[in-house]
Amino acid sequence: MSTITKELAKLFRKITNSEIDAEGNAHVVLSPADSLLINNARIALASLEAEPVAWAHRLINKRNGVVHPWVYGSAEACPSEGDIFNIEVMPLYTVPPAPVSVPAAMEMDDDFDSAFEHGKAVVWNAYRAAMLQAEPVSNSDELP
Repeated sequence: MSTITKELAKLFRKITNSEIDAEGNAHVVLSPADSLLINNARIALASLEAEPVAWAHRLINKRNGVVHPWVYGSAEACPSEGDIFNIEVMPLYTVPPAPVSVPAAMEMDDDFDSAFEHGKAVVWNAYRAAMLQAEPVSNSDELP
């Protein structure tokens, strides 16, 4: 398994930014493998620069090893260690939304053998069109 450091990810970003001038013209054509590597470096850099949105901590008894459940809150709410408990702290990050994978459209033939497939294709293409025209999902409790 390879390790991508923050410096390496910044170097990839610097390389890609220097290859495109102010007018948007690329001076070097990258291979698909290089483009994939640079895209992965951008994703890695974004995850390395991410700030935690909350913290979780739990207490572990030093004497008998009893582990208490996780408590969620901010960094300020985290208790300090004492003589009885060890504290395990874990930062919590947001996850970027997953890209939507839209299925391919189905072909519609006019011969008799595929007459029953025609209805299936119409429904499938309507389903696909609805996915493509859907609005982004929001978790807010606002009514339209």
